[in-house]
Amino acid sequence: MQQESEGNIRAFVALPVAGDVKIRLAALQRELGTRLHGAKWTSPAGLHLTIKFLGEISAPTVEMVITALDGMAAGPPFDLGFSRLGVFPDKGKARVLWIGSETGNAECVKLAGMVEKSMEEVGFPREKRPFKAHLTLARFRIPSGIPGEVLDSMTDIQPCAVDRVVLYRSVLKPSGAEYSEIHSIRLE
Repeated sequence: MQQESEGNIRAFVALPVAGDVKIRLAALQRELGTRLHGAKWTSPAGLHLTIKFLGEISAPTVEMVITALDGMAAGPPFDLGFSRLGVFPDKGKARVLWIGSETGNAECVKLAGMVEKSMEEVGFPREKRPFKAHLTLARFRIPSGIPGEVLDSMTDIQPCAVDRVVLYRSVLKPSGAEYSEIHSIRLE
């Protein structure tokens, strides 16, 4: 388990998920749990949509990130809904099961581009992979084959309002990661 160096924190920028959406996603996880074995399910309380993982950063860097986020023209609030299941890297050797966004996806991708640009200006390297708006539902320690009928099933999670971007701190514990808000900006 990776521990933070003295004075540094693990941090990331993300969109929070509304409580009612977390309840519906927990029900989906329970239902999928009857069909998928060997999965370590993400705690619904900790669900968030990561936009940019920053890694371990120093206190002065945290302040620079906050300043960059505060100066970002993030755009207006939007609705974000989830309905399609997917896996990384592929269904034959899945390591991550996720649910992707449909409603609000274009707005989310645009917002992620703004965050990426503002973090690049602070000194973080640009992500090489294209942004894919998703929530991680489960991880597999041993790559698993996921039946096509699971991935083809559509689940409609009512859209929730996205009205802020949050800088989170992540603390790794044996029981799983714990997240706390450091700073947030309102979408207007």
